[in-house]
Amino acid sequence: MENNLRNSLKEMNIRQLLREQTKNNHDIVEKLNYLSKDNVSKMDYIKFLIVFFKIVFPIEQIYDKKFKTEIEISFEPSFKTELILSDLKNLNVDFSQIKSTNFLPKIETKFQMIGALYVLEGSVLGATMLYSKLLSLFGEEFKENLHYLYGYGKDNFIKWKNFLKLLDSYEAISNHSKLEILETAKSTFDCFANEFKAT
Repeated sequence: MENNLRNSLKEMNIRQLLREQTKNNHDIVEKLNYLSKDNVSKMDYIKFLIVFFKIVFPIEQIYDKKFKTEIEISFEPSFKTELILSDLKNLNVDFSQIKSTNFLPKIETKFQMIGALYVLEGSVLGATMLYSKLLSLFGEEFKENLHYLYGYGKDNFIKWKNFLKLLDSYEAISNHSKLEILETAKSTFDCFANEFKAT
């Protein structure tokens, strides 16, 4: 283990550890995100939704099957997948042939799932800004295609705060378990980066 990571595990809480140690991974995804550029097209948005479907769907499937009774988190299973599919349907996209990502991180333990959820739940905050951006670009009538970016609506920040409370509840876990959370969060960001490059 690198010295700076070893020190971080000693000195930081889980929130701080994730924020600091995943910053580079997050920044890479932000640069690759099709919706980050100034001149966003509707095709850029469709490709964005496809990327998210390829990653969100399998993660929510794993959560539903293995962890929904083990991890206390306040969202409906498959909530994000349903929103993405609704938007793709409204945009007349045939999603029947879209396959799940080949870059999905290993998610076999509760702590690995929490690492993946850290990325998915955190993306809701960024989606709020993208929602406003696309609404401004394409007009009010485009709102029916923005269910995923709208997310929890006015409760987006509250839901994120609830997730942070979940992280806080694991403060006393072992360094090994903290590393499981961290490494899976980093791998999930990397999964998004790889899909943005490939899609």
